[in-house]
Amino acid sequence: QRPEDRILRVLVRKTETIKQELGTLSQVIDARLAKSMQQGIRHRHIDRLESEIESVNLDAEHRQTIEEELEAARERQDQLRSQIDRLRILLEDSQKSIGLSEDHFRSAISCALSLVGAEGLTPLAPEEQPDGPERYRFPALDQREGADPTWADTLDTLRTLRQKDQKPWEWRRESPIRPVVFEDPGTMDEDVVHLHLEHRVVQRLLGRFTAQGFVHHDLSRACLAQTTDTIPRVILLGRLALYGPGAARLHEELV
Repeated sequence: QRPEDRILRVLVRKTETIKQELGTLSQVIDARLAKSMQQGIRHRHIDRLESEIESVNLDAEHRQTIEEELEAARERQDQLRSQIDRLRILLEDSQKSIGLSEDHFRSAISCALSLVGAEGLTPLAPEEQPDGPERYRFPALDQREGADPTWADTLDTLRTLRQKDQKPWEWRRESPIRPVVFEDPGTMDEDVVHLHLEHRVVQRLLGRFTAQGFVHHDLSRACLAQTTDTIPRVILLGRLALYGPGAARLHEELV
C-alpha cells in the first residue's frame, strides 16, 4: 500500500464522518483539511499528517452554530412540504368545485377552435409521443384562408422565444407552433406548451363562449340519448346572464 493511499483513505473517512454527523461539510473543517494538505503528502511526515487529519474537528461553539442552522433549514423544508400539501388539497378542491378535468378542458378548446372554423386538437402520432403527458397538435389559426391576422400575435405564445436580433417573420418561419399538453410535463425544456386557464390562447378561445350574450335567441342545439329506462325525460340547459351598462356582465350561471 502506498503512503498516499493511506492518507487519502483517512481523508475520505474523515469527510464522510463529518457529513454524517452534521449533514454537510463545514467551511471551517474544509479550510483546516485544506491547510493540512497544503504541503502535499510527504513520506517522512505521513504519521503526523494522518494524525492532523484525524484530529480535525469542530469546537463546541461552531458545532452548535451549524446544528442550529441545519435545524432551521430542516424546519423550513418541513414548512415548505406542509405548504405544498395544503396547496395540493386546495387545487383538488378547486378542481372538484368547478368541475375542471383534462378531458372537459380539452373538449372546450376543440369546440372553441371549431367556432373559428379550424380543426380541433389532434394527438401526435405514437412515435412523436415521448414519456409524459399526451401531446396535441394545435392548428395554425393565422394561416387559414380569411383568418383574423391578430391571431398571429396570440399564437406567438406557443412558439419558442424570439432571439434578440431575429426578425418577426423569420422567427415565425423558423419556430413553428409547439405541441400542447394539459398536464405538467415535469421538465424545463421548450418542446411543449402547457395550456391552462390563464394562458393567452386559452383566454381568447374560451372568451368566445362568454362573448355571445346577444347572438342566439332560440334553441341552439338538441341532443337525443337512449337509456334502459322506459320513462321519457327532457332536460333543458340554459345560460342565464345579467348585463349592465355597456354590456358589462354582472352575473352568469347555467340553469
